[in-house]
Amino acid sequence: MKCSLTFLAFCFLFALPISASQSGQPLDCEDWTFQQAGFSCSEIIPRDCTENELCQAGRWARPVDNQGQLITVRWSTLGSCNSLPMYQTRIVVLDPTGGGENLIGQITDRCNASGTVDQAKPWLPGSTSGYSVLSFDHLNGILYLSLDTYCKGGCPYAEQTSLIAIVGFTRLFDVIQTYTPASTDVGITVPAIPEGLPSADHFDTYWGNVSTLPDFTQAQPLSCGYPASPPAVGDFLTVTDISPIPPVGQVNYIVTAVTHGTDRRYGRQLIGPTMTGRNPALLPVCQ
Repeated sequence: MKCSLTFLAFCFLFALPISASQSGQPLDCEDWTFQQAGFSCSEIIPRDCTENELCQAGRWARPVDNQGQLITVRWSTLGSCNSLPMYQTRIVVLDPTGGGENLIGQITDRCNASGTVDQAKPWLPGSTSGYSVLSFDHLNGILYLSLDTYCKGGCPYAEQTSLIAIVGFTRLFDVIQTYTPASTDVGITVPAIPEGLPSADHFDTYWGNVSTLPDFTQAQPLSCGYPASPPAVGDFLTVTDISPIPPVGQVNYIVTAVTHGTDRRYGRQLIGPTMTGRNPALLPVCQ
């Protein structure tokens, strides 16, 4: 069995129905659908938060996520319901390398049998336009959005605003490393700020037996100084896993170090209450 010290991701798919808010009630987090895996929505400040300064911050902001993608929230006409306009709010990221747009998720107005329409749009003080996000938490990869929920056609609830969090963006210090037991490759996706450094000149990947930890002086080079030229954000790099299969009852680890100029880092450690970087001098020379 092998594991990565840098990042472990477990994805579970549940064949359960997705609940939504009731017809004739305000749209909320249950009504968001996401096209990208790992994203979710939660209400941070409940309705009505229009007087809360947190809901008013960041007007017209266009934050950039930790993969260098520009985040925007769009509110556009979708059609009509009983002669009433319907809209859709979409979260879109723009690929900085020219790869176009990628839809993260959307919430769509609901046409009710009663003839009313439950609606939602990004909330902007004193504006009817829908192009705004509140703010982006780079450390944890969370987008905060003020969402206005209201109704057309005569409804039992008043217009209100809530603060929601869209979770699932790449976190600041992630060097995403994957390992598949049936595969002979180890892969990493290059983040925008690898281990907090401005960029990566190259990576070095090591393996070792977990029984030797935290003594990284015993780590064995797996692949050194790759790629040949500095990688771009979002590049997926693979190296051949030449580490031996450990005996039954033992586990190997795989750790990747990043180099930028004279700086070298390979993850963090907790010393008492303080989180700090591991000592790069402990890793053997990779060659």
